[in-house]
Parts: sequence; structure tokens; C-alpha cells
Amino acid sequence: MAEVHRSMPHAPSKESEEEEELEEFDVVVDLGEAMTSTMLDEASDYEFQGLDTAEPLLRIGVHYFRGTWDELVGTELVFAKGQASSIAEQQPAELIARTSKVLHCRLMQLQPRQSSEMAARDAILSDMATDANGAV
Repeated sequence: MAEVHRSMPHAPSKESEEEEELEEFDVVVDLGEAMTSTMLDEASDYEFQGLDTAEPLLRIGVHYFRGTWDELVGTELVFAKGQASSIAEQQPAELIARTSKVLHCRLMQLQPRQSSEMAARDAILSDMATDANGAV
């Protein structure tokens, strides 16, 4: 689960022409089967980009994900994980968040971008190789 803060500009008031209203809500992030709990534990950091877009990006350690928003029909409740070692020791679960938003994230396969010069050179070499093979 992630807590999201969005900056929502609104009409300027007399007090400040650059006031911003913050919208804060909780969201459940669904990573599917792309990451195991071990991989998540080993990840040193994470970063969201474009949360105000239809397809936000998420980086967890060295893994990149593209997300899509989904609005739940009901409300998902998130409870704190209990530390009881037996059923007799269990306490009532503590509700820590509720949300109707889910960010479904899918692992992206990143490839290095070729510069336009390299792409042009590769195209010329490819054409030269085709011409040489065709002339034989």
C-alpha cells in the first residue's frame, strides 16, 4: 500500500496567488507475480513518477513498472499485520487504511536507446551489406 500526495492547483486567493491544495489518498499497488517478497525486502528504495497520469511509472530498486489505475466497486481495507505467536494471543486487527483505488503495475523490459547517429550508421551499414550480397 502506498500513500499518494497530489498537488492540485486551484484559483488564486487574495492571500496567495500560488496556493496549492494537496489531495491525499491511500492506494494499493498490485505488482502481480513480477516481484517476490524477498525481492521487495532487498530493494533499497522506490520511486513513483506521474501519479497524476493514466499510466504512472514505479521504480523499485532496479526494476521498472508501468501502472494503470483501477477504481474498486467497494472499499479495500488494510489491516496491520499481527505479531501473535498463537491464536490465544491474537488481538483485534488494527485498521490502518481504506481505499477504493488500485494501481496495477506490470514489469517493464528496458532496452538501451540508440542515438540517432548510431541508428543512421547501422542503417547505412545494413544497406551496404544488402547491396554487397545482392551484387554477388
